[in-house]
Amino acid sequence: MFKMFAFLYMFTPLIAVPYWAYSNDNWYLLFGIPFSCFGSYTSFSPRLKSFIFLFTILCIGVWIATGFSIHQYITFFFFCSLWGYLIAKIAEEYDQQSKKGTLNNDQEMLKHFSENKEEIETKIAGYIKKNPDKKLTYDEIDKIVREEK
Repeated sequence: MFKMFAFLYMFTPLIAVPYWAYSNDNWYLLFGIPFSCFGSYTSFSPRLKSFIFLFTILCIGVWIATGFSIHQYITFFFFCSLWGYLIAKIAEEYDQQSKKGTLNNDQEMLKHFSENKEEIETKIAGYIKKNPDKKLTYDEIDKIVREEK
């Protein structure tokens, strides 16, 4: 399922945007591809997380001033960015949830964790202290737990 979401946010803009540009005979719409890629990139970058929200506020301001129209470049580029951002977020969340299920079903890992719980919790607390801005993912927890073995 993760591969499907990854395909959607990586390759759909490469297919849909050129088709849309060709059908509207407007090659400026091809700039929607980098907007979609940048939207995907911002979903993974903690420093650029607010980009999509700032872009939304800018677009709302433009729509209030000029009226909403899908034929405006800013509207098209906004939806391209939103597509990349939302699908990448869904893919990442699905990936994390599937890894959580894998960790919960790994009996050997659960046994190791229960035997060394205090030590592993100390390592996790140390990781959080060293990386206060970074989100603790199941990849990181798995790495910390396996490092103990």
